Amino acid sequence: MGGGSRRRAISLGTAMAISGAAASPNMGYHSSPAITFLMTFFNARLGWWLGNPGVAGARTFGHAQPNLAVGPLISEALGLTDDRNPYVYLSDGGHFENLGLYEMVLRRCRYIVVVDAGQDANCQFEDLGNALRKIRIDLGVRIQLGKVPIWAQVPDHEMGRYCAVGSILYSEVDDTQVDGCLLYLKPAVYDCGEPQDVLNYKKLNPHFPHESTGDQWFGEQQFESYRALGLHAVETICKSAEDEEIDGLPDLFRVARRYLGVEEVEKEEEPEEAEALLAEAPLAPVRSIGAA
Repeated sequence: MGGGSRRRAISLGTAMAISGAAASPNMGYHSSPAITFLMTFFNARLGWWLGNPGVAGARTFGHAQPNLAVGPLISEALGLTDDRNPYVYLSDGGHFENLGLYEMVLRRCRYIVVVDAGQDANCQFEDLGNALRKIRIDLGVRIQLGKVPIWAQVPDHEMGRYCAVGSILYSEVDDTQVDGCLLYLKPAVYDCGEPQDVLNYKKLNPHFPHESTGDQWFGEQQFESYRALGLHAVETICKSAEDEEIDGLPDLFRVARRYLGVEEVEKEEEPEEAEALLAEAPLAPVRSIGAA
C-alpha cells in the first residue's frame, strides 16, 4: 500500500483471518458484560483493532493498529466498542449477521447471491431468518422468499433443490419502484446425481455437508468433497439454461427460476436503468450499531 503508516495496513490474509474471529469478548448481540470482561482478562481475544474508516477515524484510518493498547483494551473489557472511537474493533461478522445480506440490502444491490454454508443439519435456516428479521426491523425492507425447497430429509411428493429465489421489496421503502432479486444457495446431498466420491464421503461422515464449524483443519478429502458438491449444485442449476448462454446475473436468476419452476416476472426494467434508479435511492435510516 501507499507511503507512511499505510505500508503496515491490513493485508488480505489478515482480513480473512479476522473474518473467522468467532471467539471474541465483543460478539454483537451474543455478548454479556461478565463474559466480555473475563475473555479480555484471560486474553481470549481473536478480534483486531483497526483505524476507523468513518469520520471519527480521519487521522487513524491508515493505521494498522493503535499506537497505545491500553485505551482499546479497556474499551474491549467494558464492551465500549462502537463506531464513535478513532479505532474500531473488528471480529467475525457472524456476530451480527452471518450471511452478509444485511449490508448488501443497505447498499441497495439489485442482484444478491448468498451461499449459506453454516452448520445447519436440520435445515432450520437460522442464519437466513436472522438476516431477514434484522433487515426488516432496521431497514424496513421486506424480502419475499416463498418456499425454500432445501431439505435435510426430502418429504414425500417433494423435490430437493439446491437454491431458492426471492424478491427484495425496495419499492416499499424507496420511490424507485425497482425491487431486487435474491438467490439463496445452501449445500445439501440428495443422492441424486452427486459425484460418487461425495456420496462416499457422506456415508463415512453422516453430518456432511453440515459438519461443525469448529473444525478449522480440513483434510484433502473433506475439502474436495465440499468443493465438488458446490460445483455439482451450481452445474445442476445452470443445466436449466439448456442452449442459452448465461452472460450475467440477470441470466443466472432467470435460469435459477426455471430450475425451481418459478414463473418469470412479466415486466422487468432495463438493467442499466434499474441500477441507476437504485444508485440514486437514499440509504434507509439505520440505528448506530456497535462494532461486531
